[in-house]
Amino acid sequence: MHSFITAENNLIKKNTDTKSILYVEDDRSSQLLMQHLLRNKYNVDYASTGQEGLQKAIQNKYDLILMDIKLERGKTGVDLTHDLRSMPQYRKTPIIAITAYAMPGDEEYFKSEGCTDYIPKPLEFNTLFAKLKKLLPESKS
Repeated sequence: MHSFITAENNLIKKNTDTKSILYVEDDRSSQLLMQHLLRNKYNVDYASTGQEGLQKAIQNKYDLILMDIKLERGKTGVDLTHDLRSMPQYRKTPIIAITAYAMPGDEEYFKSEGCTDYIPKPLEFNTLFAKLKKLLPESKS
């Protein structure tokens, strides 16, 4: 089953059988890299601020959220994680912190704040794919 959506005046074919991911990241080059990495595997939506991420999460239902922690404007990734966890539809949705915060104790802190998992930057692609495979098992057709 396919549906068609309009995004930024472009007609995009969206596979509704594919898992959907929201990537909240304020760095455009990181968004483009993720778009390239995940383009044939998942439906990926992007938000550049915590507020935009919250609005998209309210309007859509995502299967997983990739969360940059240090967002430049407004809400941080931790703030947005708290907001999402307070919403019934996102209480159990996997949220992966993707962050340059990589000191001892950071992973435990982000998990204690509601993140399901953690990937330090610079991003290791094999780690990303292993975590996505674990948290988004293929649906049996």
